[in-house]
Amino acid sequence: MNRSKLHLMFTGLGAGNTGDEAMFLAFLNYYSLRPGSTVEVYDPSSPVIKTFPCEYRYLDWKEDQKSSKALESAHAALMVGGTPVAYEWGLEWPMKGLARRLRFCHSERIPVHAVGVGVDALHDKEARKIFFDAFWTVKTWTVRSQKCRDALLNLGVSDERIMVGADLAWLFSPKPEDGKWAADFWKGLGIDISRPLIGVNVVNERWKGPTKVKAAIAEALDLVACKMKIQTAFLCNESREGDYFDFSAAKEVAGMMKTGAVIVPNRYFTPSQMVALLGHCTLTLSQRYHFTLFSILAGAVPLSFARGQKMISLLEELGEEPVGIMENCDREFLYERINSALINRSAIENRHQSAARHLALRARGNFQFVESLKPEIMPSLRLASVSELESARFAGFMEMLNYRAASWGLRQFTDWSKVWEYPWLWFNGLTHINWAEVKLLDLGSELSPMPWFLAFLGAQVTLVERDGQWIPTWEQLVKETGLGVDWRVVPGEHLPFPEESFDVVTSFSVIEHVNDKVLAVDEVARVMKPGGIFGISFDICEPGMGMTFPEWNGTALTMREFEELVWENPAFDNGGQTPEWNIEDCAGFKEWNLRAAPYHNYVAGAAILKKDI
Repeated sequence: MNRSKLHLMFTGLGAGNTGDEAMFLAFLNYYSLRPGSTVEVYDPSSPVIKTFPCEYRYLDWKEDQKSSKALESAHAALMVGGTPVAYEWGLEWPMKGLARRLRFCHSERIPVHAVGVGVDALHDKEARKIFFDAFWTVKTWTVRSQKCRDALLNLGVSDERIMVGADLAWLFSPKPEDGKWAADFWKGLGIDISRPLIGVNVVNERWKGPTKVKAAIAEALDLVACKMKIQTAFLCNESREGDYFDFSAAKEVAGMMKTGAVIVPNRYFTPSQMVALLGHCTLTLSQRYHFTLFSILAGAVPLSFARGQKMISLLEELGEEPVGIMENCDREFLYERINSALINRSAIENRHQSAARHLALRARGNFQFVESLKPEIMPSLRLASVSELESARFAGFMEMLNYRAASWGLRQFTDWSKVWEYPWLWFNGLTHINWAEVKLLDLGSELSPMPWFLAFLGAQVTLVERDGQWIPTWEQLVKETGLGVDWRVVPGEHLPFPEESFDVVTSFSVIEHVNDKVLAVDEVARVMKPGGIFGISFDICEPGMGMTFPEWNGTALTMREFEELVWENPAFDNGGQTPEWNIEDCAGFKEWNLRAAPYHNYVAGAAILKKDI
């Protein structure tokens, strides 16, 4: 099928949040989206949609059939902007809402790229399961902050698939003509635009109803109005109706105030109109991420509450302390912060504008999300390291793989050397392969979850074992999953396949159990295509370093024996590199390995090689 268009998955567009529209419009300004591409929105009949470019098709995100049909004719799907990975406000949205679309993309082999998104750290067990099940196959991520990158690394996503950009809205350009419209609008509400004005955005969500925080805000605003003669106006960054949203919160806080305040009518404003309105504000008080961002674009000085992980990250990047949290705010402290901001407004504004320029430059990096994130696979070799296996990204990858293994009834690993071998081979070579186009041979497969995981990513997998004891499990799993997996029972080292049959061969801790190691390696080289990838992990036993390997378990190689047998084998391209074994990690790993079993008095290693062309 000729797939020539893109499909944008729903990340909040058109639901009434002005920030979502700003990110979408900024994306279109910097990325050439082909006419006819499809965009999922909250409600295609909404007046909001009429403000968007007309050359795209806007689909109701709840109508799965229409979106699925559009995806089938797209060459890629994008998640643009928003925070698709988050659970603080529940799992139904965004994670469960997006999971079904991501599963469809995976089943149809449609690559998904996340562009300029937020990713919260997931501490909730169910949220992590949803991520592993549906989000982990997203091909590349450009994220708004280093903390978002750290959250993905903690979930086992390889760093090569992640770039740190910034929120797309930093690239948004308001229309100059909206400035006069905003002045007239404020005058129509009785605001004197020649006097100081504080624009306030308050949020309800799970904090709806009268609270001590709302009372503290109202009292602080009363003090500001009385002592500083500053006007107050409440604006809604989220324009949907109901007690969950901003307008209800605004009425609650304004109702607690003793001095007068203007509540801006709850109508949808375009991002350009919102920035223009804030351009007439001296300060703003913000409980929403994009209200703070819009304030800076407008030249107003925002004072912000720490609501959610993304607002905390934004304040850190701006070098600002929050004025409160959603559960606690001190009236006197808030009043003093407002007073200080008025006195130091010029310096704060200069600092914010400098940060905005930096973030806009970073945001342009959001568009380098496909080809530049596919580095060439380089031959590499390493001994196991405790610091690596205990790292967040190795642990995150194993958590994901064990989750898959449990769902498939395969072996899980928590205290064997596979917890280093699998992630090391993944991050150092296997992650860079487009598995939808690969024929993979896995040697000594038993109940290893790795070849099944690679089949899940699209590979056509052939398993090899010495006897047929695992076949009933494999047959049942193929029946249940429909994955492209077959197998051969091969009692010796000769492989029953033609020359140059496979793109990739994997061998996870098998070579030490093979009798004729030379023949086994020669057979691997014979069945690999030129330029193919060989991913191998192995046990290393160095008697001179006090290591032993049980005879009943086979024969582990020394480092020099591995070099002669595999690394220096003329069939493989090692990039002309001389092995530099990280021997300093051996003692720590051997101590770790012995905790699993008293005979594990040895270490593990792994290597990525290419077949010579």
